[in-house]
Amino acid sequence: MLSRHCRSQAEGCAAAGAAADASISALARTRSHDADHYPDAQQHDRCRERARLRTRARLRRRAREQFLFEQNVDEPELVVHLGDYIYEGSWGRDPVRSHGSGQAITLDDYRRRYALYKTDADLQAAHIACPWLATWDDHEVENDYANDRSQYLDAPDWFLARRAAAYKAWYEHMPVPRHMLPVGPNARIYTRSGYGSLANFFVLDDRQYRSYEACPRPGRSEYSRTSSRCEVPPMSTGPFRT
Repeated sequence: MLSRHCRSQAEGCAAAGAAADASISALARTRSHDADHYPDAQQHDRCRERARLRTRARLRRRAREQFLFEQNVDEPELVVHLGDYIYEGSWGRDPVRSHGSGQAITLDDYRRRYALYKTDADLQAAHIACPWLATWDDHEVENDYANDRSQYLDAPDWFLARRAAAYKAWYEHMPVPRHMLPVGPNARIYTRSGYGSLANFFVLDDRQYRSYEACPRPGRSEYSRTSSRCEVPPMSTGPFRT
């Protein structure tokens, strides 16, 4: 399921790779629903059963059985993906599968990571089966990043260049609309999407605008497991934090 950084939301977006110019993506399907598509509660319930929430497509740590997509059983109408489609790095013991490379940092690194994940037949089947509604979390860029602050407090300019590469690769490989096209390290992916009369989805971006952690570990940006004991500055808490 390879393609040339395709931008077709209706047919899905396949992985880019060295052989992309000689390969064609498998034919996929999509659905559109008007406001009267689910006029009664029974049909609403059947639709809810066919919706799927997906998160953490962690190639290395999850067994193949967890990747299975039973499209021939329940014919899902929508996949809502909540982020961590890829993992930028590798850690943990006894991985099921290997990335075969180190941390993703450059645009080529991130492109190769998406291409690797999209070689999974069941993930391909998930994209073929129905439309996706997607957002990102931290691992599309780096573990526990917040706004322009990286996990290990790298120089902001360096990290924003990395974030720009990661956002571009995400846009190239995910079935998202053209208005989410990144401009450098910035991309507006938060949106609202209606699904007939069944639901309104409010898609959030909880990383690009994220407030810094109130009580990080020394030399790190992520939270401390002993945060209840630390001195929290007054401006680090409140309803304005994201």
